[in-house]
Amino acid sequence: DFFSTLAYGSGEHVPWKHLFDLHKDILNEVFFVPDILFILDLSVSVGLERTFHKLGKKERFDDEEKMSRIRDTYQMLGTSPMMTQAMTIVHINTESLSPDSIHEKVLHAMGALFPKLTDF
Repeated sequence: DFFSTLAYGSGEHVPWKHLFDLHKDILNEVFFVPDILFILDLSVSVGLERTFHKLGKKERFDDEEKMSRIRDTYQMLGTSPMMTQAMTIVHINTESLSPDSIHEKVLHAMGALFPKLTDF
């Protein structure tokens, strides 16, 4: 997705603004940003632990330094006026939440943003 391209690019030391400008230049009038973005956040160490537990191995980005840059970029993008003016951003700290609790928080935010949508 759009934000992960920017964030994961930063993990490889590519400035997010450069990737943003490339997207805009390449896509021209079909360039778009989402109406709503959910940032499901947790510490790098917990994220790496969960990934390793689930997959049983490390992936390309499963490096604490890279993941820290990626997380920092997500956090910065989530508060950047350039982004917050273009879309609704909902930040949820998932560190100590169960999947069901995260699901409830997402549904609650959706209901608040789109009150006519009541059947989730």
